[in-house]
Amino acid sequence: MKHGRIMHIIGASLTALTLGLWGGGAVGADFLAPEQAFQLKTEVRDAHTVVVSWTIAPQYHLYRERLGFKAEGGATLAQPKLPDGLRKFDENFNKEMETYQNSLVVELPVSQAGAAPFALKVDYQGCADAGLCYPPAQASYRIDLSAPGVVPALPAADGAAIPVVAAAAA
Repeated sequence: MKHGRIMHIIGASLTALTLGLWGGGAVGADFLAPEQAFQLKTEVRDAHTVVVSWTIAPQYHLYRERLGFKAEGGATLAQPKLPDGLRKFDENFNKEMETYQNSLVVELPVSQAGAAPFALKVDYQGCADAGLCYPPAQASYRIDLSAPGVVPALPAADGAAIPVVAAAAA
């Protein structure tokens, strides 16, 4: 059974390569680029709260257990405030997963020793309902809690395009 699953993943990956779905911003006529499928916005609400939100394209979803939030540089995050998602068996991971569709808003309570800005890293992963899974993604931000408002993402360190991995459709 395990061998069959591995061969299926290899086959799907080769299909993605053959169809030209790997890398770059163009994902193909049937699928959105990751930054279009999962539009991420981060903002400082007040001196103790950062809000991270996604607008999720129709027929796409994010995975709760693939979300991650990390503060570096003197700040610590309390437990993120996440809404309940939709629980269902996911063929891509072969287990029950909690997912979010349409939108997701996460409040991050922040405690900070000083007034200096800090780095926030946001990890996430999602898939198209049709079976195309995107690899884990990360966005980084410079957060200044004394300046409420939307915070632009920092450029990716390596400037590399986000590759896309095809998975079997259900």
